[in-house]
Formats: sequence, C-alpha cells, structure tokens
Amino acid sequence: MKKITLLRCILGILILLNLWMICGFSSQSAEDSGKTSEKVIRPVAQVIVKDFESKPQQEQENIISSLQLPVRKLAHMTEFGMLGILILLLLRTWKLPLLHCGLWSMLAVLICASADELHQFLAKEGRSGRFTDVLIDCAGALIGCLAVSGILMLVKYIQKRKQKSA
Repeated sequence: MKKITLLRCILGILILLNLWMICGFSSQSAEDSGKTSEKVIRPVAQVIVKDFESKPQQEQENIISSLQLPVRKLAHMTEFGMLGILILLLLRTWKLPLLHCGLWSMLAVLICASADELHQFLAKEGRSGRFTDVLIDCAGALIGCLAVSGILMLVKYIQKRKQKSA
C-alpha cells in the first residue's frame, strides 16, 4: 500500500473516531454530561485552586460549578479543533492549496457542528442546541487549522531554504 493511501486511511479513521466521540458526548443526557464534565473539572480545580481539598464540601461544589461553563466550552473547542485539523491534513494529501484545505475544513466543521447541535436539541431531554456552541466549535477549528497551517508553511519555508543552500 502506498504511503499516501495509508496516510489517507489513517486520517479517515481518526476523523470517524473523532465524530463518533462527538456524537457520543452529544448523546448524553444533561445529567450524564454534567457528571462527565465534573470528572475533568475536579482534578483541574485541585490544581488551579489553592487548598481546594481543605475547603468545605459546599465551597468545592461552588468552585466546580463555576468552572463548568469554561471547561465545557473549551472541550467543545478542542474536539472540533481536532476535527478541523484532521480534515485539513486529509485534504492536504491531495496537494490542494493550503487556503482551500482550510476553507473546506471550516465548512465541514460548520456542517458537523450544526448537526451536532441539532442532535443535542432533538436527542436528549435537558440538552439544547445553541448557535453560540456552533460558533465556539468553529472557533476551535479555526484556531487548530491556523496553527497547523502555520506549522506546514514553516516546514515548507525551511525546506526551501535548505534546498537553496545545498
């Protein structure tokens, strides 16, 4: 199997796994989603809040509650950021211009994020689909795509400099 075909297969599988993960999180009820978030937030709180463990239980719960929104939104940005990066890298295997790869990546993420919010709205009680979440998802993808594009451009620049000096 050619290297490029293998790379496309690997990226395709990673994209499907990422979408499966996103769909799995969206399928959770509001209560289960909150419990999942708390599993992440508690260790974060232990690191960023001084003497977290020595605080009264009610204060710990208030701290965890105050961290719910930013941690959940960061999780949205991260999972869709990864999706955008994977799609960008897959499209790059066809030697498309980087800008086109980025634009198609962002369009794909916009469609996936919209479908994800619709899924949340329709699938589970206590969950809602929000346009702001679509924007947050797309912001994560934009950040990821810009970072990877910058790295790819830097690598190309370094390769050209090496060729010129050789």
